[in-house]
Amino acid sequence: MIKSLRTFLLLLFTAFTWQAAHADSPLVRYPGNGHYYQRVDTFRAWTDARDHCQSLNGYLATTTSQGESDFVFQTLVQQGPPVLLGGTDRIAEGNWQWITGETWSYSNWAPGQPDDNGEQDYLAFWNNPAYPGQWDDSYGGVLLPSICEWNGLTDVWPANVTDIWWTPTESGWGMNMVQTGSFVFVTLYVYGPDGKPAWFGGGLEKTGVGTFAGKLYASTGPYFGGAFDPAAVAVREVGTMTFVATSSDTGQFTYSVDGVIVNKAVQRQPLTLDNYNGTYEAIEILHVAGCSNPAGNGDHTRQHTVLITQNGAAMTITFGTLGIPGGSCTATGTYSQLGRMGQFVGTYACPSSETGVYALSEMNNSYRQFSARVGKSSSNMGCKSVGQTTGLVEY
Repeated sequence: MIKSLRTFLLLLFTAFTWQAAHADSPLVRYPGNGHYYQRVDTFRAWTDARDHCQSLNGYLATTTSQGESDFVFQTLVQQGPPVLLGGTDRIAEGNWQWITGETWSYSNWAPGQPDDNGEQDYLAFWNNPAYPGQWDDSYGGVLLPSICEWNGLTDVWPANVTDIWWTPTESGWGMNMVQTGSFVFVTLYVYGPDGKPAWFGGGLEKTGVGTFAGKLYASTGPYFGGAFDPAAVAVREVGTMTFVATSSDTGQFTYSVDGVIVNKAVQRQPLTLDNYNGTYEAIEILHVAGCSNPAGNGDHTRQHTVLITQNGAAMTITFGTLGIPGGSCTATGTYSQLGRMGQFVGTYACPSSETGVYALSEMNNSYRQFSARVGKSSSNMGCKSVGQTTGLVEY
């Protein structure tokens, strides 16, 4: 049973980890700059590919050095159709620019390129086997795969804002936010000018990393105690709203109703503590740096057993697999939770004598599984680790 469970876990982790990108390739990290890249296999026009990467908190890849260009091509392209990159001379013919505003100081054009053969204003890796990894200028309307780039893990895996949000000092004021992809639906409940409850709602679209904006509406309709008459429903646009996440648990919410502008610091509303007790078969992907033994640095993916023992806010986490070097480590600390998101902070010790601080953030507990960001800092080995983990309860 464990064998089949672990197989399922690998599939689950692949879907969980890369859910932000909906692409065929895995996410890869270039050590030269610490950035992450993914080949998106859906064929799109250049502007649509650019917008798609931006909707995932990234951008169409800008390969600004020989090392970066070679790494991305060799790791994610190699063969197949041309693949779009984040360069264009659409604004001024012959003046190639990166969409990020980075200096265009490096180029890797194939011989005879760019040739601007009929408004070819967009950068792509060429698929000519005679010039592997070199560039071509492409038509904007041609549908091709693309490469998305992210500056770091926090951009790749932004926290989902779905939750009840409030201001702790203002009883009765709050909002529900439900996020699917780049869209958030907001239900806002406040007190009106007459002191009675008032409700507003609307949709937000992502406009940047952790930033959403949209219009706010009020509605009236038939009395709930009688027959529902759809013709009696009236919707009126009353203003706008913007949400900016300041952390995974906090944000700044600004909204306006009929010219009255309100700006509030909000946070996820605490309800109860989730129960994480159990033994999990887990997959963990970490980027490790700073180890006194350089062999420990780099990107690591491992499958291991996680045992969580919880009594209210007191939590002990045993992680690792017996039989592998170092054995199982144990972290003891405190669990806290705001809304759907929990966090654990504690100290750990391993049979290998390694000790340090172990932290899980954005912990989320659903039926028989959990997920979290991982932060681990060794006090005597020098290693600093960041990454992501998910696990299923063993049957």
